Amino acid sequence: MSLLEVSGVTKRFGGLIALNGVDLAVGRGELVGVIGPNGAGKTTLVNVVTGVYYPESGRIIFDGHDITKTPPHRRARLGISRTYQVPRPFNNLNVLDNVALAAMYGSRRISVRGARELAMDLLGRVRLAERAQDYPESLSVVELRKLELARALAQGSKLVFLDEVSAGLVGDDLREVLSVVKDIHEGGVTMVMIEHVMKVIFNLTERIIVMMNGQKLAEGKPSEVASDARVVESYLGRRWSEI
Repeated sequence: MSLLEVSGVTKRFGGLIALNGVDLAVGRGELVGVIGPNGAGKTTLVNVVTGVYYPESGRIIFDGHDITKTPPHRRARLGISRTYQVPRPFNNLNVLDNVALAAMYGSRRISVRGARELAMDLLGRVRLAERAQDYPESLSVVELRKLELARALAQGSKLVFLDEVSAGLVGDDLREVLSVVKDIHEGGVTMVMIEHVMKVIFNLTERIIVMMNGQKLAEGKPSEVASDARVVESYLGRRWSEI
């Protein structure tokens, strides 16, 4: 059984159909990429799965539970979390307590002391332990990305959505955050990565879903997607081997 199953999901905003009968599945332990142009429905898909929006039709099954109409906080406690393209830390809390707060309100039953101990361990995993007592406003872009990852993990997540984790990063900073993502995935966390940087998505993920106009255009291994004529014509513009 898949960890996540999305079946026939449609979401409208007035006359705009943002998602149109989308079907997809994510297996336990997978690292799946979702790509497509702006307006393809990628972030709407994440918002529907995490409970920001409810779909007009279709079903969402997570870990055997029908969560189609489940509130966001209950989905978080079932084990779904996300990061944001624009990080959203609590600026009045230090880095340690940002992560500890996520631990206390996620799927775990944990004391304040236990949450802080867990938070310190997770900050070590994302290579941010030395900034535990600092406040988010003092963090660099790459450090904010790592804080987002630590907060998602603190919830006790079975499935983490990464919304453009590479945005604004280049060079060593990009390699650093992608190394952290790889380590987390290899530790057993299932991930879905929305990304515009094709070299990131093709080199890191095991399977790619391509969205276009609110629908799934193609799906397969990176090599299969890169050679799909529909994807090349509609989105990539040139074959992966030439990028």
